[in-house]
Amino acid sequence: MARQSTRIIWRHFEIYIFKKAVKNLILRIDNEGKFKLSVPYFYPLERLEEFLIKNEKWLQNAYENYQKTLKKQDELIFLGHKFKYQ
Repeated sequence: MARQSTRIIWRHFEIYIFKKAVKNLILRIDNEGKFKLSVPYFYPLERLEEFLIKNEKWLQNAYENYQKTLKKQDELIFLGHKFKYQ
């Protein structure tokens, strides 16, 4: 089976859902701040919202941590240190 994907807006989070050959649900945030959820092919969508409700706090914390790590326009990160330039 080919991988199937869809995008949902849940609360204020944009979540990309990928149906693929996995045994468990896998929720992650990528380098661009997008949430990606890998779901088994025949996972019922009713249970998907239960999973998101259960992990809502993790979603909020992960997004806040991502926002903290974003670099600003006038910053350069070199060898783990932030430098400001003009």
